[in-house]
Amino acid sequence: MPVESIKPFLIGVAGGPCSGKSTVCQKIVEALQPNGDIDHTNRVAVIAMENFYR
Repeated sequence: MPVESIKPFLIGVAGGPCSGKSTVCQKIVEALQPNGDIDHTNRVAVIAMENFYR
């Protein structure tokens, strides 16, 4: 697939404490990178809200 035809997208996951958000995110990452391959056309990042707290 040519690079110019790939469009970035964002998936938001919300829910209460202990509702499985991290598990859902891990499953999404696994689905988008089935072989664990990371290249320049398929980048996945998980950003947790805890990363923004002090």
